Amino acid sequence: LDTNSIYFNPEEQARAGTYLTIRQPLLKRFGIAYNRAPIDLANIDYSVAQEELRRNVESHLLEVTRAYWGLYLERSLLLQREQLAKRSMEIYQQMQKRSSVDVAPSLLARARSLVSTHELGAMQAEYAMLNAQSRIRALVNDPELLNTSGLEMITSQMPDNQQFDITFDDALQTTLENRPEVAQAIKHSQSAYLRLERTKNELRPDLDLFFQTYVKGLEGDYDYGGAYSNQFNEGNPSYVGGLRFEFPLGNNGSQARNLRKKIEIRQLLHQLDTTVDNVLLDAQVSYRELEKNYRSMVQGYQIMLSDEEEVKALLARIDFLLSDNEPYGDVLYRLMDASERLTESEELFAKSELTYN
Repeated sequence: LDTNSIYFNPEEQARAGTYLTIRQPLLKRFGIAYNRAPIDLANIDYSVAQEELRRNVESHLLEVTRAYWGLYLERSLLLQREQLAKRSMEIYQQMQKRSSVDVAPSLLARARSLVSTHELGAMQAEYAMLNAQSRIRALVNDPELLNTSGLEMITSQMPDNQQFDITFDDALQTTLENRPEVAQAIKHSQSAYLRLERTKNELRPDLDLFFQTYVKGLEGDYDYGGAYSNQFNEGNPSYVGGLRFEFPLGNNGSQARNLRKKIEIRQLLHQLDTTVDNVLLDAQVSYRELEKNYRSMVQGYQIMLSDEEEVKALLARIDFLLSDNEPYGDVLYRLMDASERLTESEELFAKSELTYN
């Protein structure tokens, strides 16, 4: 420090000071709960982050599960359509042999169109199966799968066709206990309550018990090192203690923060109600969908059996007509049409089985 005052001595001063202050709040910011609140809030944030991680992991595992059964479905459809294309070609070849006997040209043309359609469906099913394999590779991200070209992936687990064994009330109870969204909403409300308690404490006036001790040093010619040494070499430490009181007029800032935290708690409680309602609705819909898909799977299996019986009956009809040397070209076309319906019912059953699993 320097000045042009004639009473300034020494000139070109260097000043140094060291202070030690101990303060104990008695009203505002007083208490273990208030001072532990930042730690408790950090622990709650940590728990919220854990629930978010769990939610993301569960979502990803669900996608992997869907991709796995998606591959199972695409392989089923590929096999069904390849078999249909093969059966259609065999029937078409038989119809060609009888084109001069009892198969009209229009019927033969229609059969040829069906064969081309079924071959196209088999080709498309093959590409869909390859896409399903690629999706699993992308979701799993296993280097051994990503770096291997031409690897064929085949599902090893068979789908479950047994009826589910869970009551509606158990499903709702398990949902409330384990869904990460509910846990996150509850923890956000707990965090808001802790912040509200802190703002309640901050409504009090400042009343602090304090003690301070200090040493100071002074030297001229900007001798900072000398000033620092003089703190401890010359004179004795000074000290001061007492009470410090402070309270702003109106205390509007603290009251506004307290009101804001109250509104935030009310908002979070409404959000918790909405989250619980949405999660329970999701569980109810999923439970009903599970029951519906099981019934659809059973019904689809019955439809498939009926179509299979029709195909067997037509084959037996052809054998009977063949043994009696009677025309059967029309039955061949009906057999091709029935085989197409059988493949459609097999596809319906496979999709309902996939959806149920």
